[in-house]
Formats: sequence, structure tokens, C-alpha cells
Amino acid sequence: MLAQCRTAAYAQTLHTSPEVTDALPKLVLLGTPKLMQRSPAVNPDDITSLSFQRELETLKQCMIRYGGIGIAGPQIGWYQRVFCFGLFKAAERYPALNPDTLPFQYWINPVVNPANDSRPSWFWEGCLSVPDISGWVERPDKVIVEGYDGEGQWCQLELDGIAARVLQHEYDHLDGVLFPSRVSKPTHLVPNELFKFKETWARDWPTPAARECPKGQLWYAE
Repeated sequence: MLAQCRTAAYAQTLHTSPEVTDALPKLVLLGTPKLMQRSPAVNPDDITSLSFQRELETLKQCMIRYGGIGIAGPQIGWYQRVFCFGLFKAAERYPALNPDTLPFQYWINPVVNPANDSRPSWFWEGCLSVPDISGWVERPDKVIVEGYDGEGQWCQLELDGIAARVLQHEYDHLDGVLFPSRVSKPTHLVPNELFKFKETWARDWPTPAARECPKGQLWYAE
């Protein structure tokens, strides 16, 4: 960790109003043209404004309501460079994750680069905007991210493992990139329903590692 950002502790100080939870925006899905476009930067002077803080709270509540472990502004029609991710409690879909391994955090106008000692890793990725499909996606396992937190403070962190993975996935949304474009082959996109019958998959389908790797865990080449 290069510098300490205010993450979960700050997020838990936010109070959810009935107006936020009762009127959440719908998810923007794959095929929506604007979801596939690069979003503009946030004016840093706006971050501490009441209206922007309400947008941040709405983003967080959408992530919780729709069952994600991360969500970007463009996924709810907020086309600016902002996302959040993390857990407040254990997630049924990702039993290997918990609030300690994936603490909640906001990132605004982030810049993300692989760390010098990063290694290639693979993971079964999913997305709220691409329902019912998972993809076997390669990304660096360690990154350095700089940007503003939810209080408008500039900070820098080194993230690894699942946190680095989720951050890179959400960062892609800010550039209009969805995970299906990250797979190396079309066969690395698999309907979620097929995971119920994983034991029937051919040993090399879609790859030997992809067949053996449980959802929610990273895989590294030996």
C-alpha cells in the first residue's frame, strides 16, 4: 500500500435516505451505445458538493441492490469517471471474498497502471451490465491506482489479488470497455447456467485452467 485512502470507514459514515433506495436507476445493459463510450472526467471541485455526494450514495446503493461487488457510474446512466467496489458482508456468489479482502472504496478520475512486479492472472469475470454470462479474462494481478476518493482527497494505492481484479474491471467501464471484449477467444464466454454442470465439461474446455478454477478465485500460470 503506497498511501492510505479513506475507504470502508468513510463509506460507512454515509446514511442512506429513503429517497435514494426507493428510486434507484435501472442498470444500463450491454448494447446501449453510450455504455460503450469513454466517459468524461469529474470536476474535482464538485466532489464535496451535496449533489455529487448523493450520486455517490446512489451508486453504492445500486451496487448493493443489484448484488454486485463493484459498479461504475456508466452502468446506472451516470456518465462520468467514477466507480465503487467492495463488500460490507460476505457475498454468496463469491465465498472466497469478504470485507477484509475487498474493502469498500470509491474512485473518481482514477489512473491505473500495472505494478512492476505484477504477474498475469486469470479469473471468471461477470458483470451487472452483461447478465447471465461469465468470461475467462486475463489481467495483471497487481496495480497502482491514483485518483480521488469519495471525500475529494487525492490518494494512491497498490492493490493486488481480487481487489486489483475488480478495480481493473470497473476502470474499463469508464472507457466503454466490457469484459466480453477482454477474452482471448469467444469460447471463453460461458453462460452461467453451464457452471451447474461443470463436472461434465471436457477437460480442456474452455481451457484446462478455466475448467478447474472455481469462481471467485484467481488462477496463475505455473
